[in-house]
Amino acid sequence: IDFIELDRKRISRDIHDSVVQNLTALIHKQEFISQIMNKDITRSKLEINNSVSLIKESINELRNIIYELRPMSVDDLGFKNAILNMIDRFNRESNVMTYNTSINCDDELVIDTTITISILRIINELNSNAVKYSNGTEIAINIDFKNNHVIIEFKDNGQGFDYYNTFYDREKHSGFGMAMLKERVSLLNGNIKYINDGGSDFFIDIPVW
Repeated sequence: IDFIELDRKRISRDIHDSVVQNLTALIHKQEFISQIMNKDITRSKLEINNSVSLIKESINELRNIIYELRPMSVDDLGFKNAILNMIDRFNRESNVMTYNTSINCDDELVIDTTITISILRIINELNSNAVKYSNGTEIAINIDFKNNHVIIEFKDNGQGFDYYNTFYDREKHSGFGMAMLKERVSLLNGNIKYINDGGSDFFIDIPVW
């Protein structure tokens, strides 16, 4: 329950810090445009273009938040293509990371929707952590199936960290991402192995049948 509430708090913070602030800025821009539109046409057009950019940015932010709540591609694309679709989004959003991906399974493979969504969130959390903190430039994501288990290897070429001594600190608001990662894997009866070998190398084993 505690982790669910923390996740809700994170979502509300994301909406406040991005969409709400953009919409507030739009109100001020529209008021400013109303004041100058008859006096300075050129400046008015510039402010209108800036407003359109803010609207597009807000739409993208909302789409990302909605995707994290419920990745709609799972219903439309299936397991493999949903993961490829998410990694394609990583590529579009990052100007720093280069992604190498290998998924060893049939295109038509069907896995329980709840498990699939959880796996997507696990990979998303690993990616967010790597992009924010690793200072790396490359990420390799390899997914394989063995004996009714999905095996995920997520590796970056960054600086690594002390995974086994990283815990959620409520007062410092740190370690939440890794705590959520461990909780998600545990709820799926999976396990995590971490190696720091000149970067972070995660091995996650999750039973799917």
